[in-house]
Amino acid sequence: MFSPKFVVWAFLREAKVHNRTLVLTGSFLAMVFSFAVVFYSWSFPEIGVRAVFSLDIQYFQKENLLNSDQELPLTGDKITALDGNTIYSWPQFLRTVQQLPIRNSADGVPNTVRLGFYRPSDQTNHESLLLYGQTSLENMIPSFLWLVLKMAMVFAGGLILWWKPTEDSARQFFILGLVSLVAYMGGYHWWRIATQPILIFCFQAGAIFLPAVSLHFFMIFPKQKLFLVRRPLFTFSVVYGVPSLFLFLMITGYFRLRMIYGVDAASAEGSNFILREMLLEIYFYLAVAFVWFLGCIGCLIHSFRNASDETQRNQVKWILMGCIAALAPIVYSGFIVFTDASRFGRGGATWPMFAASLFVTASFSVSITRYKLIQLSQYLSSGFSYFLMSSLAGLIYYGIVFSGMLLVGTQFIEQPSLSQVAMVSGTAMIIILMLDRLRGRMKAALDRRFFKEKIKLDQTFRKMSQAIESLVDPLLMARRLLLTTTESLGVPKGSVFLKAPDFPGFKLADYLGNAPRQDVIYNDSVLAKVLLKGESVCLDLASMPSDPAIRKVLNSLGGVTIVPLQHEEDLTGFLVLGQKGSGAFTIDDLNLLAAFSQITVLGLVSAEGHKKIDLLNNELKGKVVKIAEQQNRILALQSQLSRGSQLSEVTDGQVTDALSVNTAGELHLNGQAQKLVGSSQQIKYVMELVGKVAPGGSAVLLRGESGTGKEVVAQVLHEQSSRADKPFVKVHCGALSAGLLESELFGHVKGAFTSAIKDKIGRFEAANGGTLFLDEIGDINQEVQIKLLRVLQEKIFEKVGSNVPIQVDVRIIAATHQNLEELIRQGKFRSDLFYRLNVFPITIPTLKERDDDIPELSYYFLQKACYKLGKTIVSIDDEALLCLRAFSWPGNIRQLENVIERGVVITSSKSLQVDDLPDEIKAMAYDFNSSVEVANSGQGLIKVTDQSKSDYLRREKDKIFQALSQHGGNKSKASRSLGMARSTLVSRMKKLGLE
Repeated sequence: MFSPKFVVWAFLREAKVHNRTLVLTGSFLAMVFSFAVVFYSWSFPEIGVRAVFSLDIQYFQKENLLNSDQELPLTGDKITALDGNTIYSWPQFLRTVQQLPIRNSADGVPNTVRLGFYRPSDQTNHESLLLYGQTSLENMIPSFLWLVLKMAMVFAGGLILWWKPTEDSARQFFILGLVSLVAYMGGYHWWRIATQPILIFCFQAGAIFLPAVSLHFFMIFPKQKLFLVRRPLFTFSVVYGVPSLFLFLMITGYFRLRMIYGVDAASAEGSNFILREMLLEIYFYLAVAFVWFLGCIGCLIHSFRNASDETQRNQVKWILMGCIAALAPIVYSGFIVFTDASRFGRGGATWPMFAASLFVTASFSVSITRYKLIQLSQYLSSGFSYFLMSSLAGLIYYGIVFSGMLLVGTQFIEQPSLSQVAMVSGTAMIIILMLDRLRGRMKAALDRRFFKEKIKLDQTFRKMSQAIESLVDPLLMARRLLLTTTESLGVPKGSVFLKAPDFPGFKLADYLGNAPRQDVIYNDSVLAKVLLKGESVCLDLASMPSDPAIRKVLNSLGGVTIVPLQHEEDLTGFLVLGQKGSGAFTIDDLNLLAAFSQITVLGLVSAEGHKKIDLLNNELKGKVVKIAEQQNRILALQSQLSRGSQLSEVTDGQVTDALSVNTAGELHLNGQAQKLVGSSQQIKYVMELVGKVAPGGSAVLLRGESGTGKEVVAQVLHEQSSRADKPFVKVHCGALSAGLLESELFGHVKGAFTSAIKDKIGRFEAANGGTLFLDEIGDINQEVQIKLLRVLQEKIFEKVGSNVPIQVDVRIIAATHQNLEELIRQGKFRSDLFYRLNVFPITIPTLKERDDDIPELSYYFLQKACYKLGKTIVSIDDEALLCLRAFSWPGNIRQLENVIERGVVITSSKSLQVDDLPDEIKAMAYDFNSSVEVANSGQGLIKVTDQSKSDYLRREKDKIFQALSQHGGNKSKASRSLGMARSTLVSRMKKLGLE
C-alpha cells in the first residue's frame, strides 16, 4: 500500500505536470487562434456594407461607392442581390461576400461588385457598383491592441502558473487570460469568421464562458468564498450550467443553419427564423453575463472587506476599481446593442469594449507590479524583467506612433500610403531604439563586467533602505529581507524567524519555497545560544562550527546558512537560507548578509518605535477629545441650569412646564418621570440592553451594588414597554418580614390571620396587566420563593387564607445586590426560581465605573435639590467637580445625590464649592498624592501626573491672569475662554486673592 505522504506527493507532481502542460498547450492554441482570426479577417473581402442577422443594411462606407453619382445605400435598405446572385438570407450574404475573388490591383483595375437593394421608403429597387478589397489596416488596429493587452495577461498568468502549478487561483487566472483573449479577438471579427465553424465555435465558447470563468476566479481569489466551500457542486452547476446551456443552443443553432442553408426563398425563411431565435438568445445571455459581472464585483467587495492584510486589500482594491470603471463602457455597449443596431453594426461598441478591457487589464497590471499580485522577481531575473518591460513599452510606443501617423494620414491625405507611413514611423522608432538600447546595453555590459558585486550590493542596499524609510510592519520588513537576499544571492528557498511577544522564543514570520518543518525556536535551544553571540552559521564553510545538534536544527529548517538579526545584546530574529543555485556560500556572501541583517534590524527597531509613537499619539488624541467632550458637556449643563434657575422662585403648590412633581414625589423633567442620566459607554450599553428587552415581556434581573439606580432602570424598562399605560408596582422584599411579604405580594382574605380584619389586594393583583418590580429578591424566604415560582410558571396564585385561584398577567423585573449563585450553593435560594428570573440579566455599573457621568449626574441632582429646597444655585465649582470625580463613592449614585443635596442646604453662594462638601470628599482637594483617573475612550485608564498643591494654585492663577489680560479685564469673555461660568471665575479669583 502507498503511504499518505507518497499519495500527496504523487498528486502534487501530477498537478504540476498537468498545469505546465496546460500553460504550453493553452498558450500555443490561443496564439494559433488569434493569428488565424487576424489573418482570416484581414483577407476577408470588405465591401463596406454592414448587416447583422438580417439583410437590413445597418451601415455603409461611402468610400466603397465606385462613382458618386450612383445611388447610395442607406440604413434600413434591404439587400436583394450581390454579384449577380439573388440574396435570400444573411448566411447566404456572408457566404457570397466570402467567395468574392480579390485580384491584384497592380494593373490599375479595381475589384468591383454589384449590390442590389430594396428601399422601403419609396418601395423601389436600386443597384450600385461597389469597390472591395482586403480589410484595411486601420480597421485592424483594435485587434492588434487587444492582442497586445490580452497576450500580456496570458503571459503573466502562464508565468505564475508555471512556477506555482499547484495553486487553484493561478490556474484559474491563466484560464481567464486565455478565455478573454479568445473572446475579445473573435468578438471584433465575429461576423467575418461566422462562415468558419472552428473559428466561430472557439469564439462562441470563449465569449459565453468568459463571465463564468471571471466569476470563478473572483470566487477563489484571494481565497475561496464561504458559500463556495459549503456548496461547491451547486455553485459551479449554476455558474457554468447556464453558459453551457447557451453554448449548446448557439452551436445547435449554427448547425441547423448549415443544414437548411440554401439559395432559395424556402430555405431563407427557415434561416431567418433560426437567426431571430439566436438573436433573442444572445440578448438574453447578455443580461445573464451582466449579472455574472455584477457577481464578480460583489465577490471583489467581499474580498476587500475581508482582506487578511493591507497588501491583499490593495490588490483587491485596484482590481475592483478597474471592474467598476469598466462597468460604464459595458453598460454603454449594451445600450447600443439594444437601442441602436445601425451604430452597433458599424462598430460603435468596439472602442467602449476596448476601454473596458483596458481598465481591467490596467488594474491587474497595478496589482501585479505595485502590490505584488504576481511577484515576477521570484521567477525572472531583474535584467530579463527589465528587458520584457522595456520591450513591451517599446511595442506600445511604436503602436501609438504608427496608429497616430496612420490616422493623421487618413485625415489629411486623399490616398494614404501605408508603406510611407510604415517607413517613416519605423525609421524613427529604429533610431530611438538603437540609441537608447545601445547606450543602455553598453553601460550594463561594462557594469556587469567591472562592478558586478557593487551593482548587486547597491541594488540590495537601496531596497532595504527604502523599506527602512517607509517604516513598514515587521512582517513586511522580514519579507523584504527574505526576497532581497534570495534574489541577490540566487537562493531558491529561505525563511525568517522573529521574536514573538509573550513567547519564549522565535516564530516563523515568512518563508520562500517549501515551508520549514520546524516553525518555532526556543530561547534555550543550542541554535539560539550560538546566534545570541552574534555568530552566523554556514555548513558550506569549513571554518564554521559543525555541531551535530546545529546541523540537525538546520536540516529541520531547510537551510545551510543562518544569519542573526541582533540589536545590541538583543536577538530580534534570524534569517535562514537554503543552498545557492550557483554553488556554495562564500565569506563575501556572509559579509553581505551581515550588512543586510544590520539594516533590517535598524528597520525593525525603527518600525517598533514608530508604532509606539503612533500608539502614544492616538492615546493622547483620545484624551484631548475626551476632555473636550467633557468640558462641552459641563458647559451645556451649566447653561441649561442657568436658564432654569427661575424654577426655584415658584411658590408652593405651583408647577412649571419644565419641572413637576407627581403624587408619589418623583421628579419629572420635560415630561419624563424617570430617565438614566449619563452618556458614558457603560450607561449607553445598559440603555442598549434596555431598548432590546423592553418591548417584550421577558423577565429581567437587574444586578448591581446598592444605590446604582436599579429602580430607575426598572422604571425605564416599564415606560418603554407596551405596558407603559398599565400599573408599575414596586415591592422592597428586604424591608418586609416573611409573613408580611407573602400578604403584600398575594393579598389576604378577611380572617386569614389575627389582624386580617378585611380583604386586601396583593401587589400581583394590583400590577395585573403591568409590571411588578421586586427589589432585593435575594432576601425572600423559601416558602415565598415556592409561591413566587408558581406565579411565574402558571400566572396563577391564591390569596393568603383562600383557595380561590386568581390569574394575572404581570411582567416581573427583579433586582438584587447579592450573589444569587452563592446563595443557591448555600441552599438559601432556589435554582429553578433563579433560572426563571434570570432570562435577561442586566448588570448596572457602579458610579466609579461610570465616573465620566459624575459631572452630568451632579448637575442633575443639583437642579433637583434646588427645586426641592427652593434655592438658586447655577454651577458647581471646578475644584468641587474634581473632588467628586476623585472620590470612590461606595454608596454609588444614592450617595452622590445626598452629597449634592447636603451641599445645596449648606451653601450660601450661587455656586457649590469644595467647602460645601463632606469632609471625606473635601479631603480629595488636598490629597495630591492620590491620582485622578481619566477614561480614555473606553480603552483603559491613564494616570494624571501627581503635583503639589502650591504648583496647582500657581498654575491656576497664571491661567486666570492670562485670560483676563487677553480680554482686557473683561470677566465674561475671560470666563468663556476658560470654559467656566462668570460666577465661578469670580469665586476662584476671590479664593486665589486676585480680587
